[in-house]
Amino acid sequence: MKRFLLALAVALVGTALFADFADINSELQRRAILAECARAPKVGAMAKAHCVGLADVAGVTNRVYTGGAITFDPVVKLAGTTLTKSTHYTQTFTNNTNVGKASVKVAATGAGGYFGSVTKSFVITPYPLSVSMVSNIANQVYTGSPVTPMPSVVFNGSLLSTNTDYSVSWEDNVATNTHAKCVITGKGNFGGVAVKEFTIQEQ
Repeated sequence: MKRFLLALAVALVGTALFADFADINSELQRRAILAECARAPKVGAMAKAHCVGLADVAGVTNRVYTGGAITFDPVVKLAGTTLTKSTHYTQTFTNNTNVGKASVKVAATGAGGYFGSVTKSFVITPYPLSVSMVSNIANQVYTGSPVTPMPSVVFNGSLLSTNTDYSVSWEDNVATNTHAKCVITGKGNFGGVAVKEFTIQEQ
């Protein structure tokens, strides 16, 4: 009886039952249906050739933080056919702005008899800080105490925030010298370290 019901479900490809695999509550149920597709010579082959959940989605790779929403067009292939975005499927991105785990969902539109969906994950990695992002530091005057200038850090024309986007520390910043260092360490959406040198001179 169970095998009959599973075969009947597969035969209903293109109906609301298979509008989206996300509507199937049980992962075991989903796997059982796909297994039944593989065993049914005719219906199974048709289902496998039209189930977007089984598609090969290429081009979903890790991306570097840009300051805006990251989108791209993956290549979706199923049973040797390259599907067309907007015609055969839509794509929806989630958590695709800040550093962390993001995803893109490819969902069939129903055109061409395609059904179901597949979600692929990718990681947004921190943008690496560079010295060119840090403003120059004017010569500082020796005081006998640590000298702690605060340069500005700019990304894509926007001023970054201390303690949110980066932290600041200093080295060799007491005695007079020409290689005192301001160390900018990335935080949150920014990574790496940028070191800006400055001079401490006598009054």
